[in-house]
Amino acid sequence: MIATSTCKRLITIVSQVRQVKAMPSEKSCGAVIFRRNSANKYLLLHYEGGHWDFVKGHVEKGENERQTALRETEEETGLTDLKFIEGYRESISYFYRRAGRTVRKEVVFYLLETTIEHVRLSREHVGFDWLTYERAMERLTYKNAKDTLQKAHDFLGKKPTQEVLGEKSS
Repeated sequence: MIATSTCKRLITIVSQVRQVKAMPSEKSCGAVIFRRNSANKYLLLHYEGGHWDFVKGHVEKGENERQTALRETEEETGLTDLKFIEGYRESISYFYRRAGRTVRKEVVFYLLETTIEHVRLSREHVGFDWLTYERAMERLTYKNAKDTLQKAHDFLGKKPTQEVLGEKSS
């Protein structure tokens, strides 16, 4: 026989799972964008709400994740000279409140390289900065963004230079 306390815990867990399944959810895609200098420089955007973060936005009907990341990057920064760094795909999820309801949000990030320094911001941003890894870690507002940057930076550090540059050796 299952103890009463165990039964109550199971009922609570089942109830919580049902609530999460019924919860509205949304998906966005974005990018950790970098340029090569003596040290890699990462692009951070200053959002109207005051926080610093990466490019990201909602997936539109008919788009795949990569198409969304490219479209959002162009819309928010004007950058089109972009190259995906193969093998990097990081997903984060979090909850927020909208119209009194809790929403589960998933954001998938890709790692994109550009050679362009000039950025043309959209109206949803009030500033931008190209920063070294250390400075970007200080500037990012949210822990999940810092974790994403750390993973991207570590990924670039482990990738053989010729593969990152697109010259795979035979």
